[in-house]
Amino acid sequence: MKDKNVQSVVLIDYFLPKNFYTYELCCELSKFADVTLICKDSYEKKSNELFNIKPVLHSKPDRNKVKAFKKYLSDLIKIKKIVEEIKPDVLHVEGIIHHECEVPFYKILKKHVNVFCFTVHNILPHEAKKSDEKKLISICSLADMLVVHNESSKRLLLDHIGDQKKDNVFVIPHGCYTSYHIKHMETGEPVKFLMFGLLRKYKGIDILLNAIALLPKEVTKRCHFVIAGNQQKNYDDTDYIAMRNRLNIDEKIVKFDIRFIPDDTLENYFNEADCIIFPYREIYASGALLMAYSFEKPVIASNIPVFYEETCMGKSGLLFEAGSPQQLANAIESFVKLDKQKLKDYQANVKQLKDEKYSWEQSAKITAMAYRKVEEKYNEIQ
Repeated sequence: MKDKNVQSVVLIDYFLPKNFYTYELCCELSKFADVTLICKDSYEKKSNELFNIKPVLHSKPDRNKVKAFKKYLSDLIKIKKIVEEIKPDVLHVEGIIHHECEVPFYKILKKHVNVFCFTVHNILPHEAKKSDEKKLISICSLADMLVVHNESSKRLLLDHIGDQKKDNVFVIPHGCYTSYHIKHMETGEPVKFLMFGLLRKYKGIDILLNAIALLPKEVTKRCHFVIAGNQQKNYDDTDYIAMRNRLNIDEKIVKFDIRFIPDDTLENYFNEADCIIFPYREIYASGALLMAYSFEKPVIASNIPVFYEETCMGKSGLLFEAGSPQQLANAIESFVKLDKQKLKDYQANVKQLKDEKYSWEQSAKITAMAYRKVEEKYNEIQ
């Protein structure tokens, strides 16, 4: 028998086990609600799970388009059966695969729940088409509750969908990752800088390389840079190694590791780094920034609105004028020349952000309160 005082929540996540965002959220959310997570069948259940996990969605890709679509439809049927069986108060969807199918599908499922929630991780794809805005509007119009990760994203989202939804959009910070092993290392020389994540044009790898080329020689000798992450040529076919060579940057100064980075290598890169660099031209929310905070690393970031907000106006590191290699070069030089106390201040600020604003406990608490607030509105209408 369901306890009426405890909200029941079903979350749907297509990214686990590759991304543990929803899993980490559910671990803390289970303290406030009766949680069920529907995810891919490649997830291996643990004996000590704090919530109900149903790993029933197909994980193996199929090159045959007809077979792949049949698997997808069978996943929707599985989701429908689980939702109809549980009849949760809240259905929370973390991502959409095919808008054309899932918007009408969730419109049907809404009849079995009080609150339909959707997390807008990215407002639009970075290579957005006109049809992408229509897709965004269609799913957001259906949702009773929308989640974004920062105030900047909320403003951008409302620009696209209109202010009529403003009371239903909740800013809930993305928590720091807890599954990695952190090793605290002394900062020495060379000072180690890391840029991590998928290589895409909007991330400004070219800006970083041009900034390194502008550094005074005596500063360059005191630096080492690692640029690590996979590159999907259909999104960005720039030859960054050739760019490094054209700029006469020594490969001993800038190391590229262009591939999918396994977790053990990821841990080594972040643990060894003194500072994580974000020369982005634009972004809606950055999992990589939260990864830096997870390892308690100060950052150098462009002053775009999201970073200005999520670094608390530069408390977690240095900000520079977006798009300016010279300003980034100045920031790198400033970091290299930081005195020990200033570096400790940045590190302490990062740890405070990690433990407070970007803790999963805090994110789950805000999420549970938002669920309750939206459901109370629903009950008033009924």
